Amino acid sequence: MDIRRLSIKRKLMLITMLTSSLALFVASLGFLAYDLIAFRGLMSHDLMTQAEVIAANSAAAVAFRDEASAKETLSALRARREIVTAALFTSDRQLLARYDRENAAPNSLPDRLEASGYHFEKNYLKAFHGIVLRGQRLGTLYIESDMQQWYARLRRYAAIVGILTLGSAFFAFLLSSRLQSVISEPILGLEKTIRMVSAEKNFSLRAVKSNHDEIGILIDGFNAMLSEIQQRDTDLDAAHKQVVESSRQAGMAEVATAVLHNVGNVLTSVNVSASFVTDAIRKSKLPGLAKAVALMSEQSSNLGHFLTVDPKGKRLPYYLEELAEHLSNEQVVMLKELSSLSKNIEHIKDIVAMQQSYARVSGVVESISAVELVDDALRMNAEALTRHGVQIIREFGEIPKVSVDKHKVLQILVNLVSNAKYALDEGNPPVKQLALRIGMNENSHFKIAVVDNGVGIPKENLARIFAHGFTTKKRGHGFGLHSGALAAKEMGGTLRVHSEGPGKGAIFTLELPLMPGKPFNG
Repeated sequence: MDIRRLSIKRKLMLITMLTSSLALFVASLGFLAYDLIAFRGLMSHDLMTQAEVIAANSAAAVAFRDEASAKETLSALRARREIVTAALFTSDRQLLARYDRENAAPNSLPDRLEASGYHFEKNYLKAFHGIVLRGQRLGTLYIESDMQQWYARLRRYAAIVGILTLGSAFFAFLLSSRLQSVISEPILGLEKTIRMVSAEKNFSLRAVKSNHDEIGILIDGFNAMLSEIQQRDTDLDAAHKQVVESSRQAGMAEVATAVLHNVGNVLTSVNVSASFVTDAIRKSKLPGLAKAVALMSEQSSNLGHFLTVDPKGKRLPYYLEELAEHLSNEQVVMLKELSSLSKNIEHIKDIVAMQQSYARVSGVVESISAVELVDDALRMNAEALTRHGVQIIREFGEIPKVSVDKHKVLQILVNLVSNAKYALDEGNPPVKQLALRIGMNENSHFKIAVVDNGVGIPKENLARIFAHGFTTKKRGHGFGLHSGALAAKEMGGTLRVHSEGPGKGAIFTLELPLMPGKPFNG
């Protein structure tokens, strides 16, 4: 039995029972030891007194070496069942008479006779007493007694000690089972409150104080700690909401920045095209055509003569032919430029419409193609990627439509693509490559990986790259990746990073459930 696994109620009962029983047992053992030692002394004193009487009664028989009288004197020991053997020796150490208890095998007699006294040897008490008559020692009496009385007393007292110990343990159990609640109930109540707080994360719960002892002080301290945690939890929740909102706005700003970059660069192209068309119109040969028409109008009454005889009229057909060819070429160039202008304007409209579409659906889960999400993120960064000569590699696996908050996903992807473009600029590899990969993982989650061969990430930065405020950009705010990680977590997924080190590029992987409500288990 592992006492550490017992409940505090059982521990209190067990400790009470063990303490009281052990105390009584030790006290009883002390009493038993004292009594047995005293009883040994009483036995030895009683045997020496008996020996003194027998020695006095057998003095005459020993003096006259009367064996019959000596045996008769020793026979008086039959009344003492504990006497095993007795013997009378003459002064020259010759055996005169001996007594052996009935129905008992004779014990061996001592080889050496001692002076008056006794000693314990194995399970026997052995006594010697001198036989003296008128001051002269005539011989020695030897008496041997067993220890049955002592062992019987030991067994009897041991049984009493056992009964008392068991009885005290039983009464201690009854008493502790009723009194332990004074200590255990407040502690168990505290433990119940702790479990409820842990399970429900409800820091408004409080433990009930019933005593004003150390446990009461503990409960007061616990309740005070709960109050402090509740306050800090409230403050933390407010701070978290503020950070999430800031991060959300930062993510929206990231998308808006990408949109503005694209729109701004396209508007530059529009402006160039418009300037070119304006300049082309200004330098157009159309005024020459108007002059030729006016000249022909002036000579309309005699147009045939003018065209065949007049030097100006004769050059006019050649001039009109050259002018027609020039205007035709001019028309092709201007139509091409106007087509480019129209495409750029349509591109601006598409980007703005796409951004407005994502802005409207923020917080709404929709079924959408992951490929469409990636393409939209690339379109929002298209001009910057093209301008920096980034080669786009699409590695799209077959996956079903996904149900996600596409506004949040777009924020994450736009930020990842923008960061990859920045990393490619910083690393400046011979061929700038940005790979977008779409696939499934083993947990029925889809993943979108943004892979670049840019500047890479030092090992010491990998652990804190998603931390709030961390950035390596000169003009970065440290919100983009942090807000992306928060958004991924809110959608039940993860945003992870891998890099072999500086100069070896980086892989950012967004993993999300195909359907909302299925948290990531990877």
